[in-house]
Amino acid sequence: MATSTAPISLEAFSETKFEHAAQSGLPVSSPTVDLSVTWDHATGNVLVQRPRNERATGQFIAIAWDDGYVRLMGLENNKAAHNIGVIEAGQAKIAHIGDDSMVFTLRSGIDFLFQPFKPEDSEEISVMIVGTDKNDIHISIYDSFTVGTFKYQSHQDPRTDLRLLHHASHRDLSTHTLVFQSAQNTLDIVPLDLQAFLHMQVEFKNTRDLPSRFLANVQEDLQGAENGPRDIVSALYHTLVTGHTYEVVKEWLVDSLAERGHKRWDKAVVSGLENLRGIIHENFLPALERCGVILSRLKGFAQFYESRDDTGLSVIRITRLMDTVACLSLVGHRMLLIVMEELELFTSFSAWLRFQIDRLATSSGTDELMEKEATMNNSHVLTYLQKYLLRSPLAVYLADDEAEGDWEAVARGASLLEALDNQLKNRRWGSTLKRSVRFGQSTRIALEQEIRAIDIQMDAVPGTGESTNGLTYTAVATKGRGQDVLLFRTSIPIVNGISSSAETHCCTISTPTGEITDVKFLAPTTLLILTSEEDSSPILLSLRLSAVTLPGPHILPLANQ
Repeated sequence: MATSTAPISLEAFSETKFEHAAQSGLPVSSPTVDLSVTWDHATGNVLVQRPRNERATGQFIAIAWDDGYVRLMGLENNKAAHNIGVIEAGQAKIAHIGDDSMVFTLRSGIDFLFQPFKPEDSEEISVMIVGTDKNDIHISIYDSFTVGTFKYQSHQDPRTDLRLLHHASHRDLSTHTLVFQSAQNTLDIVPLDLQAFLHMQVEFKNTRDLPSRFLANVQEDLQGAENGPRDIVSALYHTLVTGHTYEVVKEWLVDSLAERGHKRWDKAVVSGLENLRGIIHENFLPALERCGVILSRLKGFAQFYESRDDTGLSVIRITRLMDTVACLSLVGHRMLLIVMEELELFTSFSAWLRFQIDRLATSSGTDELMEKEATMNNSHVLTYLQKYLLRSPLAVYLADDEAEGDWEAVARGASLLEALDNQLKNRRWGSTLKRSVRFGQSTRIALEQEIRAIDIQMDAVPGTGESTNGLTYTAVATKGRGQDVLLFRTSIPIVNGISSSAETHCCTISTPTGEITDVKFLAPTTLLILTSEEDSSPILLSLRLSAVTLPGPHILPLANQ
């Protein structure tokens, strides 16, 4: 916190006077242009205030309407340039529109949706998040491509209706932070993971981690045995064909794995493969098909307007994008076939493994075990032992191997299909694209008073190794504590784009005089507090926050949440 208490003189650049009282939450200001917007309920007009010397930049205003649409309105007239359907009319009310960094121009038609390519923006994606008062959030990319509507349910009380109150993001993080509010004046700080290609890798990793630990134990014992096979595949193959079980394998099945371990193994593999199948079949492949349709239309526009230079469309670039989508579709279909085959084969292997555990755990055979043995699909078990037990063919597609050299060759004009074929032959290609939306672990904040003002800001801080973690600051001013600001700092560990358990600390910032009117973050570590008292001018306080520790002086610590 800054220690200087000398007053700072502020110069007023402009003053705006509204003819009608603004509703709660209004007016709002644009993060990119010097404009303020409010709503006149009596006349049904949206009032846009522009300073005297401000120049028109041709950008649009996003306005939520009660028919479930967010309309992008032009500043020069009242026409809607673009409509974004969020919900059906009457189902819920739109509660919050997050900041959207997309800059629109006044050019109509296709130029509205597809901006000229800028190399410095190639690593960024503009996302609009719209929240309703029924736990739903609607996510769209570049205000034109709809990702979908997702429902958030609180872990503490899934039946509670929440509305999106605030949203924060950071350009270096794929994880956003959402703030939901309930009718009981409680806040939920929720990380939202938006990752482009890691969700399938996570599901695949879940199917292999636990079985690998089980198999590693018995592999070590088999290699140290005086006689018999030296690996688990040969040992289980021997048991399946001859019915004889080596003593090391018997001890592993009965004592180490047992019924409980088998259930954990079965649940991990089946749930992971089913989730992976759903992602590929319901999300990945349909998204690629939609991309193919869009690129085909863009290619037609590019060919029709080939003589014009202002469209920003290149037939060569679009054709290369279509080749990329085609290669990803090929990979997606191959992965889907492998997942379906592995799931079917593992079902037979799991039933056979459970039968062996029950058979070896009993001293004598029973009629029930004999009936189970007759239903075993031994050919499926043999295939699974040979192809999937120690290493799944999916590892070829979902491995973490880098392929920078191949991408550099493709950038120089080489065929992507040839590079893909070479990678698959070398068993080291594994990067797939799929937009995944995941709600992280929430942090609940119970407030005793009604919220007067709230603001939230995200920052990126170095994590372990080369990772970058998220740091979310939430400032809340309540009506019952007029001179206090509650400051919450939520540390969100992020590994490969997936957030884990968040840790939240809280403190109270007390102002010396006046009642707090509003709080805003000027930067992730700079908090502005506006105070006022009767018969005196408003006072704007600036507090410098440390990214490592909470402010020290004049801070009253509260219990960690």
